[in-house]
Amino acid sequence: MRLTLVGIVVCGLLRTVPALAQEHTTLNFEQAIEAALANDHWQQGNESKRMAMLANSEAVAALPNPVMSVGLANLASDSFAFNQEPMTQLKVGITQKFARGDSLTLSKQQLIELSRQFPMLGLERQAKLTVAVGQTWLRAYQAKQTMALISKDRPLFEQLIDLAQRSYQVGQGRTMQSDLISAQVELTALDDRLASLETQARQYRQQLNQWLPTSLANALIDAPSPKINLQTPPQSNTQAAWASLLANHPSLMALNAKQTALKTGIELAEQGDEIQWGVNTSYGWRSDSPNGSSRSDLFSVGVSFDLPIFNHHKTRQQVAAAKANAKVLTTDKLLLIQQMRANAMALQSTLAVLVKRHTLYQDKLLPQTIEQSQAALTAYGNDKGDFSRVVLARVGELNRRIEHLNISVEMNITKLKLNYYLAQARGSYE
Repeated sequence: MRLTLVGIVVCGLLRTVPALAQEHTTLNFEQAIEAALANDHWQQGNESKRMAMLANSEAVAALPNPVMSVGLANLASDSFAFNQEPMTQLKVGITQKFARGDSLTLSKQQLIELSRQFPMLGLERQAKLTVAVGQTWLRAYQAKQTMALISKDRPLFEQLIDLAQRSYQVGQGRTMQSDLISAQVELTALDDRLASLETQARQYRQQLNQWLPTSLANALIDAPSPKINLQTPPQSNTQAAWASLLANHPSLMALNAKQTALKTGIELAEQGDEIQWGVNTSYGWRSDSPNGSSRSDLFSVGVSFDLPIFNHHKTRQQVAAAKANAKVLTTDKLLLIQQMRANAMALQSTLAVLVKRHTLYQDKLLPQTIEQSQAALTAYGNDKGDFSRVVLARVGELNRRIEHLNISVEMNITKLKLNYYLAQARGSYE
């Protein structure tokens, strides 16, 4: 009976379960990210904002409309006759005001500079979306692969329990009832893990659908595990090295565009001390005198300007406010660089530990666990081991395989997150 048990279990270990043909569309890691980026409606809104700001930059650079006036001047009040008095005239005038200093040019320049943040925000959105979609896909993949590992080993547990139960019933061997109960508990625990993993897989799949087109809503998560390449990190973890690298990050480049616009805003505020000029012209038409003498029409032209002497304090405060806003943004940039550097270095440390653990599992722990499981099975088949040790060894091997899978997934997720901080606006983002 023991030799029969060992033979069946060994055959079960060597047996491969044929893959069932799936009629559904499959969705691998790269396809999920590409589809999400192509289906991102946020980018359309971002581009619309950029176009709107560029259109406004043209609008603010336009001069105000000239003001035209038409009226009767110096009309005789006793008779209201147009030709009675020589001063009576039909007067048509046009007045045009100009902006203070270079305020129109600077206003246009400021909006153009602000519009340059939107392409950078678009790149940052791509980097963030890659992390979000990739992480969700990997979590769904992790749940699916864990279910596959458990489902592959579950029939072996059933065979172990079934044959051991027969041995117990006929009174052969040293199999005890408590061993069978413990094995049944482990099998029930596996079923519970499968149910929990099925729930997790569905949840992650539904989360993934928020970024995907409807055509991929029912696509199945497909293996194998993706290979994610890590972006080039700085040569050292010094503040200067990270500051130099992060200077080209899309989020920092977007802040640079805002900072440039704020500096232009300082110049714009300083235009409050400039004189605002205006030009006015008028043409007065006069009729002939009552005796038929011709009267000359009148033409007038003038220049107007204000004296910015009472708004000097207002201008100084506006300039001070503009400088303060620029200084605040400089501080925000420094804080963002520090935060991103700290997060990236933490991810680097995490990745180093995960790589070390992955190598340990790959080279030592998994082979040792498999050897331990086989040794326990062989000892039990030769009447030198307990059934409970066989079950515990098989559970331990399964848990080691699942943990090895978990480490591989965590490595990929950590690389995804670290690649976000290593993204460069002047380069490609993978």
